[in-house]
Amino acid sequence: MSKVDDLQKRIKSFADSENEDIAKALNVTVEQLKERTEILQETLAYYNQQLQALRKHDSLLQEKQALQDRIATGEALKLEESPPYSLKFYDDFNVRLAENQRNLETALLAVSVSERALRDAKDRFKEAGVKIRQLKSDSAQLKDHQAVLQNQWLLEQAERDEGLAGGVTGYQELALTNAREEAELAAIRANLNSQVRERIRENLHFDPADLDKQLAAIDEQKRELQERSDAIRKNLRQANREVDKVQKKVERAQGENEINKVKATLDVAEQWRQTYRIQLEQVENIIQQLSTRKQLWKQRYDLIKGAIERKEFTALKEGAVKQRDRLQQSLALEQERQTSLQLQIGKLEEQLRQEGLSWDAKGNLNEQRNALVGLVNSTINFITALNHTNQMNLRFIDELESARRSLSLAEMVSVTIARLQGWWKAELFVIDDQPLTLGTITTSLVILILGIILTGFVSRLLQKRLLVRLNISASSAAIAGKLVHYIILILVVLFAMRIVNIPLTAFTFFGGAIAIGVGFGAQKLINNFISCFIIMAEQPIRVGDLIMMDNEQCWIEDIGARCTKVRTYSNINILVPNSYFLENNITNWTHSDNIVRGKVTVGVAYGSPTRTVKEELLKAAAEHGEVRKHPEPYVFFGDFGDNALVFELYYWVTVTQSVGIQRISSDLRFMVDERLRDAGITIAFPQRDLHFDSGKPLQIELSRAKPGKEKE
Repeated sequence: MSKVDDLQKRIKSFADSENEDIAKALNVTVEQLKERTEILQETLAYYNQQLQALRKHDSLLQEKQALQDRIATGEALKLEESPPYSLKFYDDFNVRLAENQRNLETALLAVSVSERALRDAKDRFKEAGVKIRQLKSDSAQLKDHQAVLQNQWLLEQAERDEGLAGGVTGYQELALTNAREEAELAAIRANLNSQVRERIRENLHFDPADLDKQLAAIDEQKRELQERSDAIRKNLRQANREVDKVQKKVERAQGENEINKVKATLDVAEQWRQTYRIQLEQVENIIQQLSTRKQLWKQRYDLIKGAIERKEFTALKEGAVKQRDRLQQSLALEQERQTSLQLQIGKLEEQLRQEGLSWDAKGNLNEQRNALVGLVNSTINFITALNHTNQMNLRFIDELESARRSLSLAEMVSVTIARLQGWWKAELFVIDDQPLTLGTITTSLVILILGIILTGFVSRLLQKRLLVRLNISASSAAIAGKLVHYIILILVVLFAMRIVNIPLTAFTFFGGAIAIGVGFGAQKLINNFISCFIIMAEQPIRVGDLIMMDNEQCWIEDIGARCTKVRTYSNINILVPNSYFLENNITNWTHSDNIVRGKVTVGVAYGSPTRTVKEELLKAAAEHGEVRKHPEPYVFFGDFGDNALVFELYYWVTVTQSVGIQRISSDLRFMVDERLRDAGITIAFPQRDLHFDSGKPLQIELSRAKPGKEKE
């Protein structure tokens, strides 16, 4: 108190000395003297606030101690009503708990603000101290009287600023301490009320009288709102007529003043019409909310008495969550509207404060303002209704979650199964009034996949059976297998569609997409697919045929829907588009049968016995086990060549994938070489005879290379 008394005395002294004489003596102005007094007054105010903060701190400590004592004795957990409790009592207590929660949030925010304010006050106190030390250091170097007076004034001013900063710092320290105490007290109360709420929730019971009372109250509200809706609708019709009437006046108005006057009246009429229209929407929305509240009351009481099956919890919660999202979106929209309305009202009030407005102009502006004020009030009521409905919905979500946590393992399994069933039956889209669910689509895909696997197995099995039982060719068996494969595949697709009740129109879009795809990029694919059926029908090539393609001998291994797989003697597999066989020249060695004629050409020296050569060639062919006896091999004396007598051995073999014409030809060449050597017959080789013109002597010239060329 001594510091407060000292400040009061200094303030009185400074206030008495605020005159020109003192100002001149101190080399300052009267305004600076007044600022000196104001700083001390502000410092005194902060010291008084410190005293109030100290008293508040004592009060908070006493309140906290009393609450802790009540908690220790259990008195704090007592309620004004004894269990069991109704939902109305539970909701009223939730309102109290929500208020405590807001108080806790406010207290925590106050702590944050006080911490920031305390940091700023300490920084200001440090800055004042630095300034004081700097001025004291400068005063030792000053010799001019006026400069000394100025420095002395600045030093005293800095000391006053330091005193003010000290007062602010002391107050902010106490304010921070009190804010922390209030936050702790609010946290204790919130925790206490949470415990009490759990007790109330555990002792909730189905009270038919309370339910009937709440439903009756809602019905009464709906009746009142319906009457209000009828009244607003009547006002809206009147406003529409008024707008039409004024619009006709605008069309008939002449002169700028008359036009402006009528337009101002039109603005008023349109503002009232807009107000009534929005008010009507809000009232009708509140009526819908009352229906939602009625349903929530019934569902909450059904949950209490166990009338809701466990498997319905998930669906109810999902619906409540969607309802919460819609309500929160509506709240955000209405709050934005409220802000916009306040800005519009502020703009109108600013126009009303302008000078020179006529009575008519003021009247029009006041009418628009009144319309906006009425809309603001109805919007406040609408936001209140939205908050009420949202709170009820949030409590229902919380109660569902609490009930779900109390489920046994078997009940949790049942709820999970019900959730999965809900997903399984979830409707993705509708075609011709036929719902396509996740389950139907998954079932059809499973049937289709299994059908494709089964189709491949059946077609391969049929192909093997046909080869064994009917002794038909591999190509015919492959054709039959392919046809059966595609027929069964089509039946599987139709069966899958029938099982899941998918109409054929479901594929209208996909058919159109396929048609577009064919038109722009699938010509070759369709061409190869059609070529597959042409090959199967005409059979220019068959599985097992030996063909000549691009100067390469290949065996046909498989004829597919898009391409044909061939294998060369080098054991290289080649995939050839089906259309290639119809668009290019292909040599099929085994189209009619597997008997292929081979040829071995050999040249012997001139003078060799030709008949003996023929006999040796035929013997070589006869000794080879894979050369056919019928047709018989034969030998042609082909030509009198430049270097040899040319003989050609023709023979027939039955070619298979293991027996090739090239290997047999190679074997015969080895045998022919050996037999001709044994018979003393020489196989000719390329040679040239050079004949010199003997009519002139040959000239032979020897010359030495030049030195330059030798170096090169």
